[in-house]
Amino acid sequence: MNMKKYIGKRVFWGLLALFGLSIFIFYLARILPGDPVLMMVDPRTPETTIEQLRRSLGLHRPIYLQYFYWLGDVLVGDFGYSIYSRQSLTIDIKNYLPQSLELIAAAGLIQIVGASFIGISAGTNINKWQDHLGRLFAYVACSIPPFVWAIFLQFVFAYHLGLFPSTGALSGGYSAPPGPTGFITIDSLIHGRIGTLINYLHHLVMPALALSFLGMAQGARIFRTGMSRIKEKAYIRMSRAYGISKRKTQYKYMLRPGCIPAITVLGMQIAIMLGNAFLVEWVFRWPGFSRFAIRALLDSDLNAAVAIVVIIGFMFFVLNLIVDIIVAYIDPRIRYERE
Repeated sequence: MNMKKYIGKRVFWGLLALFGLSIFIFYLARILPGDPVLMMVDPRTPETTIEQLRRSLGLHRPIYLQYFYWLGDVLVGDFGYSIYSRQSLTIDIKNYLPQSLELIAAAGLIQIVGASFIGISAGTNINKWQDHLGRLFAYVACSIPPFVWAIFLQFVFAYHLGLFPSTGALSGGYSAPPGPTGFITIDSLIHGRIGTLINYLHHLVMPALALSFLGMAQGARIFRTGMSRIKEKAYIRMSRAYGISKRKTQYKYMLRPGCIPAITVLGMQIAIMLGNAFLVEWVFRWPGFSRFAIRALLDSDLNAAVAIVVIIGFMFFVLNLIVDIIVAYIDPRIRYERE
């Protein structure tokens, strides 16, 4: 199976899964108790006005027709109306999602670098101090959820040591650049506002660290296991017998096959971060999509709930596709085995 055919097959099944997820969450939101129209209006609103609003939103139609109208709107970028923010969800997504994506990108980078360093160091030094230290970190990091890390980092490095700001994305005196992308890092560079960029990155460090520890620990464990198993293979022992250097053996013959399971785990952990970011953003008062989502869900905003789940599902689809492509590139046997 060539690479294009392999990618096409993965895209097809991923989109099919995303389609199924959208049907499930849409129907679930519609059959839950509560009338979204009544949540939008004043209790004293006349019944005729309520009925007109219901018809304008298409809620008088059968559920299957509502779904197809909703799906058509989503495909052109319209997620509907938010009860919580009283405006289009598309506007809310543009306002809040970029900050969450920047947070996840920073956490993902820390996670990948940390997991690679710890896992490779432990896997190539089994039962030595590097291995013991790496396993200790993995046990501790895996047992503590991200929001607890957020509180701990905030308490130690913000309140006690004063090294980092405790909340928010920008300090007083700084403001987000006016577009065009919505990403503060990119827009700061476009507008030449280096001070804003530095201040933003200073605020970004602790939330990103809190989000990264869990995935870093799991990735490090998988890296260690993969490297230790490859180390016992006959061709590795043979390479040593032929006098190939230890460093070349580790990084050329052990790392490539040993990193495949870790890449899969790290990719999924980055996607999971959008879910884990809910409480982390709340602790740090980070103006991201997850914090907006919590408030919308507490207000029983069903349109927002559907949009949130679909966006998280889409992130899983994209990252899963990227991971599949990377893994198939590293080990071509994977795509040939699936013919």
